[in-house]
Amino acid sequence: MRLVNGKKQDIGNQVDAVKEAVPLQMELYVEFAKLQKAYFDELVQAGFSESQALHIVSVQGPLANGQPSQ
Repeated sequence: MRLVNGKKQDIGNQVDAVKEAVPLQMELYVEFAKLQKAYFDELVQAGFSESQALHIVSVQGPLANGQPSQ
């Protein structure tokens, strides 16, 4: 344990929590990448150029649901 602003903090527990979260986070990245690729492919199939589709996916992402980015 260490003292931070007068309070004891168990850094070990925090490190363990991060280590436990990493595999799930990596799994989420894989699924999100698949979603982005599918969105890109559908945009191209709908008639957008690859450049336009890449821009849309990059700016809006697949979770925009057709809403303009802010």
